Amino acid sequence: MLGISFDTQEDNAAFAEKFDFGYPLLCDTDHKIGLAYEACDSLEAEYPRRISYLIAPDGRIEQAYPKVNPAEHPAQVLADLET
Repeated sequence: MLGISFDTQEDNAAFAEKFDFGYPLLCDTDHKIGLAYEACDSLEAEYPRRISYLIAPDGRIEQAYPKVNPAEHPAQVLADLET
């Protein structure tokens, strides 16, 4: 599991520490990943959309989650992994 945001490395490190993230939080300060995965529509976007992808070990996208509710999303992904 990875998280990605448009924030700097320093901002991401502080955020991950504050919320005790158990996974890496990567930086996409140039928005290239956001554009590639449709989390934003332009290089000028201030924030990415909260979306998620379930990616298979071979790199294929198994499931796309275009709107993510952080409180419910882990259970949804776990259920999808069981199918």
